Amino acid sequence: MRDPTRQTDRLMAIRLHYSINTHLEDQGITAPTAIGAATGLPAAEAVSLLTRRQWRAGDVTALQTMAGGGGGVRGVGRGARVGR
Repeated sequence: MRDPTRQTDRLMAIRLHYSINTHLEDQGITAPTAIGAATGLPAAEAVSLLTRRQWRAGDVTALQTMAGGGGGVRGVGRGARVGR
């Protein structure tokens, strides 16, 4: 039986990945250095977080921070919030 909390976190991470990536692409931000600048993270860390296929603990928090926290990607915060 799957852990419902982990499954919820995975779904949130997938939705956040999609929302952030879509927003960045819509803004024409595709280069790693530009992604890093837009997210306020080092380029390698931002790209790794957005392209990771293996879910890791802490990804949801990092993606939520990237989407709407201080220094996050503008315009993503509201659309990326997931959960109830």
